[in-house]
Amino acid sequence: MDKSAASSALLSHSEVSGRRPPLALLVLVTAIAPAALHMLVPSLPLLATVFDAPAADIQLVLTLFLAGIATGQLVYGPVSDRFGRRPVLIAGLVLFLVGTALCGLAWSLPVLIVGRVIEACGGCAGMVLGRAIVRDLLDRERSASAIATITMAMSLAPSISPAIGAYLAEWVGWRADFALLGAVGAAVLVLTVAKLEETHAAPASLSLAGMTRSFVLLLRSPAFRGFAFGTAFTSASWFTFLVSAPYLLSELLHQPPSTYGLMILLPMVGYILGNASSAFTSLVSRCPLPRVSCSQFGVSSI
Repeated sequence: MDKSAASSALLSHSEVSGRRPPLALLVLVTAIAPAALHMLVPSLPLLATVFDAPAADIQLVLTLFLAGIATGQLVYGPVSDRFGRRPVLIAGLVLFLVGTALCGLAWSLPVLIVGRVIEACGGCAGMVLGRAIVRDLLDRERSASAIATITMAMSLAPSISPAIGAYLAEWVGWRADFALLGAVGAAVLVLTVAKLEETHAAPASLSLAGMTRSFVLLLRSPAFRGFAFGTAFTSASWFTFLVSAPYLLSELLHQPPSTYGLMILLPMVGYILGNASSAFTSLVSRCPLPRVSCSQFGVSSI
């Protein structure tokens, strides 16, 4: 890149950084994958009956959904650095709708599982790029508060979606969960196309070798490992409870799916309050983020 192009990119980035992020839209694109994850959980015992399959096989609709999210998050950041946040996010939302439609039409358990993986790979685009867009537009300290606000609002999705999914499954059937997810996903896609502008001013090169080196450098960072393992252990305990509770309530306590949908609201209150403390108090400024520059890893959105 010559000096004039570099100066132009820097100026463009400065102009972008002065804009406010569309927080309401970013909340929606970030929340769609967690909503899809949790909405089907109350119906797991019902799916075992519908597809005449053991519980271990049915739980793959949750386990492989998480695997799809984990895999997608490794890809969307570097790809969006190269091609831009907006087109990659739109592509992810389209992929989410394709997976959701396949799940709603699933005629067998393998088809449902494949649809869930596609749905996860598409939906996780919002989880990654919602935060990346905030970092494009805001400085370090303001982005921490904005991300906490997005996460707090996003936590309403896994709080409310199990109850919605449970009552839909009782009143209409489990396929209604995917009809609702498809309608919401389509609305979010339309809003994204209409309202979201590109925020990444300077495209970066995309290299598999460079991505691999970046991931290795990240794994060598004590700060990154601390956050990663802390989140991993917390998530492991949470998802162990998540996949066990519907069967315990259904098979041992003989409760309908709606009981799980209402019960799950209780632990989510703590999650919401924790994020609220970061968003609306001075906790972020009192506990500043570690100075780990993403540029040293060669991938700006990791």
